[in-house]
Amino acid sequence: MDSVAASATGASRVGVVPFSVLAAHDVSSVLVGDEEILEARDRLWEECRIAVEPAAAVPFAAWLAGRVPGYLPCLVLCGANADWTAE
Repeated sequence: MDSVAASATGASRVGVVPFSVLAAHDVSSVLVGDEEILEARDRLWEECRIAVEPAAAVPFAAWLAGRVPGYLPCLVLCGANADWTAE
């Protein structure tokens, strides 16, 4: 898979705690493209000064695209694999 977030979003298994949380709710999958992911990552930086790795921007990208319901979502963000360099 050749994507900006593929290496970090392709989990091969789910832990016990995350699985129990997901199983207790009506959860469905959504897809976002690389352009949407990068736009979400850039928006987090430009508007909030939060540097995240592309995979961490995936849920924000989905919400911005209107694919996640809710007015105030709770998103988990991570910058552990962010590679920010001056351009």
